[in-house]
Amino acid sequence: MTNDARTVTGFLSIAGLVLIGVAAALLHAGLDDGDATTTAWAVLLLVLGTLGAGVGAVVLGVTLADSRDDALR
Repeated sequence: MTNDARTVTGFLSIAGLVLIGVAAALLHAGLDDGDATTTAWAVLLLVLGTLGAGVGAVVLGVTLADSRDDALR
C-alpha cells in the first residue's frame, strides 16, 4: 500500500473519532432538551463515526501486516 493510502486511512480513523466526539455532544444536548431530531442526527453521526474509525483501523492493520510480511521476505 502506498503512503497516500496510509495517509487516507489515518485521516479516516481520525475523522471517525472526531465524529464520535461530536455525536456524543449532540446526543447529550438532544437528550437534555428532549429533541428527537437532534438525537436522531447524533445517533446517525455516532454510527458513521464508528464505521469510519473501524474501517480505518482495519485497513491500517492490514497495511501494517503487509508491510511486516514484506520486511520479513
